[in-house]
Amino acid sequence: MENNELFRDTENRSEQSAQNSVANQKSINTNVVTMGQWLLFWLMGLINLIPVIGNIAYIVLIAVGAFGMKGKLPESLRNFCKAYLVLLAVVIVLFLAFAGSLLGTMAGMAGGF
Repeated sequence: MENNELFRDTENRSEQSAQNSVANQKSINTNVVTMGQWLLFWLMGLINLIPVIGNIAYIVLIAVGAFGMKGKLPESLRNFCKAYLVLLAVVIVLFLAFAGSLLGTMAGMAGGF
């Protein structure tokens, strides 16, 4: 008898676990980025065609998308904006390091320092 009760208890727990897993998956997938949202997001990149001001405006738009529109944008798009900002920061730091070393080398060759 004890084996049957143990088997039923284990079976009930596995069914409950499966139902909870399905419920969690449904709640996770409710806020999906649509194709129209992606197209609008990538079309915003055309603002980069405006010299200097366009680049600054695009970075501001990405920052607003990452941190400012908490309930209006899907979480996946907000995470993409955050990752984009991190990658952009790394590229800027690497560029400044490379440009600084290049300028230092050029100034040294010219006898400036």
